[in-house]
Amino acid sequence: MQPLKIRKFDDSLGVTLPQELLEKLNLSEEDNLNLYELAAVLYFMLTGENNVDQLINDSFPRLSDQENKLLEDLAATTNQTKKEVLRKALALINIAISSEEQGANLAIIKDGKVMTEITGFSTSAE
Repeated sequence: MQPLKIRKFDDSLGVTLPQELLEKLNLSEEDNLNLYELAAVLYFMLTGENNVDQLINDSFPRLSDQENKLLEDLAATTNQTKKEVLRKALALINIAISSEEQGANLAIIKDGKVMTEITGFSTSAE
């Protein structure tokens, strides 16, 4: 990760990309970037470039065949896209970590009884 400082440019705000990154991605002054937000994380995506898929493959871990099958099955079962399933999974993990940091846990409850307690998401959990 490389932090980028937000700077004022005339009447706008922007960031300066390091020369090394510009060269690696073969970017120049008039190229476009799309900004995406996923679970409070920002991702930049190149537009009009043939190497977008390669950039994504290099930047994110690949799912195993078993993990991809599970993701496809969950998407089909819930009638959602794989992206929607992953967004909800990230949100759930975020809630679980926040809960553990506050000394609470998630649980599966049936008829007012805790069936399963869900723990172990936060590194600070005991």
